[in-house]
Amino acid sequence: GVTSCRAIETSAGRDARPFRRAIGLAGDGPLIGLLGGFRVMKGQLFALEAVERLARTGRSFHVALVGSGAFDLTIRTARARAGLSERVAIVDDETDPVEAVAAFDVALYVPLESDGMSRVLLEYLAAGRAVVASRVGVVPEVLTDGENALLVPAGEPGPLAEAIGRRRAVFRGHSYTDFAFHYILAGEVAPETI
Repeated sequence: GVTSCRAIETSAGRDARPFRRAIGLAGDGPLIGLLGGFRVMKGQLFALEAVERLARTGRSFHVALVGSGAFDLTIRTARARAGLSERVAIVDDETDPVEAVAAFDVALYVPLESDGMSRVLLEYLAAGRAVVASRVGVVPEVLTDGENALLVPAGEPGPLAEAIGRRRAVFRGHSYTDFAFHYILAGEVAPETI
């Protein structure tokens, strides 16, 4: 799976162009990203359903699913069946996660069940990414809907599609570095695990 030990220290301010070029994106269109192992509970299929709905609205955007795992073939098949092959890049875990996160305009954290306090979520926030997250586990305790993330019900593609569509306009450019480091300073996350 994807291991991203230092993204929280280095994603903010990193050049997004190399990753965007590597996945075939030219220009500055919005990139929605999801970093995580390809497993059922990580929510990639749910995210693809939401992306399919959003694509039907005619909006211009691309998606990067970054990771690997047992669910890889299922995700690739779902992407093809939904007609999203031109819009959704599936990127293996050999990709530098710091570079990938730096390129995301909107970062998705959409597990179907509690994943604890995910490092990936803190990395997104520290990198200043706009975040849309499932309302699972401790997420609603540490994120405030409409303030530092948009929270959606887990496994419901309709609300996720709506949140992704709103996200870029509402939160673009906001930095969450202080928010993520608050949890390190409070001792809730050890910096060496990030």
